[in-house]
Amino acid sequence: MPDDLTTRQTEKRRALWRNVIFIALLLVGVGLGWIIGEAGRDEKNTRATQQKTAREVAPEKEMAAEPDPGTSAQPVEESGPVASQPPALPQPDQTAEGSYPPSGRTALDETGAAAANRQKELDFRSPPATQDTGQAAPATGWRQFAALTPHNPQNLPRIVVVIDDVGPNLAQAREAMALPPAVTLAILPYADYAAELAREARIKGHEILVHLPMQPANDADPGPQAMLADLPEAEFNRRLEWNLAQIADYVGVNNHMGSQLTQDPVAMQRVLGVLKERDLIFLDSRTIATTIAADLSRAMQLPTLERDVFIDNELVPDKIRLQLQRAEEIARTRGSAILIGHPHKETLDVLRNWIDTLEARGFLLVPLTAVLTEKG
Repeated sequence: MPDDLTTRQTEKRRALWRNVIFIALLLVGVGLGWIIGEAGRDEKNTRATQQKTAREVAPEKEMAAEPDPGTSAQPVEESGPVASQPPALPQPDQTAEGSYPPSGRTALDETGAAAANRQKELDFRSPPATQDTGQAAPATGWRQFAALTPHNPQNLPRIVVVIDDVGPNLAQAREAMALPPAVTLAILPYADYAAELAREARIKGHEILVHLPMQPANDADPGPQAMLADLPEAEFNRRLEWNLAQIADYVGVNNHMGSQLTQDPVAMQRVLGVLKERDLIFLDSRTIATTIAADLSRAMQLPTLERDVFIDNELVPDKIRLQLQRAEEIARTRGSAILIGHPHKETLDVLRNWIDTLEARGFLLVPLTAVLTEKG
């Protein structure tokens, strides 16, 4: 009998231990399952966060130039997209002063027609002498970066060519810089290689402008860091300083788009006030007929100029030639004309041939500052 009791007690203990072990294994299994599930969720969350971050830092889409037409007979607003930046060059190198071009890049070689045009531009008139000493007056503000004015003993009508939108497309920028040095280049400050292109343009003898992005009257995107009328004053001023700091050695500023901002006297007074402090020229591109920018600039006693003709609102060679003829007529009547084009292939092809024959037809190609005293 005691043996049976002992046997039953032993069996009960064994059953109890089996239950304990089973429950323990069950708990371990549940715990492992929970841990694996949490790890999977963490991995998914990590991937989702990485994907969200990648989307947030993706580059912005290409900025488009302003297509809205002006109110005059001739369309006055820039049209068509600013060409995209080709991946032709590595990230700009840090170079010491005077060591431009950077490693791996070369300035455009001046050969053939370019060299001949360069030689023509070497015959310059000296800066005006002071009455007291007879020595050349020290250059300040825009004057220190102005190209010397070519001789004009025959008093030929003078024509200024400004190429806008230089910078976002390197190939187009180089083609524009291959034009004669008397051609003025307006460089978009937000272009990746704006500073390098500005230095190269100056080395080649071009006058340069900051092509300041301004608010259009429609919903076109003028580009990053654009001047917008409804910005808080501190942000407006910060953007203006940023744009003016992207390139160096420029004679002044003209507006990129800006059909809205150039009608706003408060906003334009802020812009022009800074330009006046720095003794810079303002060229009103006149992207809308009702602009008040040039009149306000003169009232504030800035050196002021205005665009006479847009030559390539229509990218058709014959249409471009008609606009060049119009510029010639204005120059004959007024003594000078300021025309604006863009670095499109169609425009540059027509301009090269036209410039080559300009002097033979009785006109003189001059940099922008050459007509300042006449128009300002």
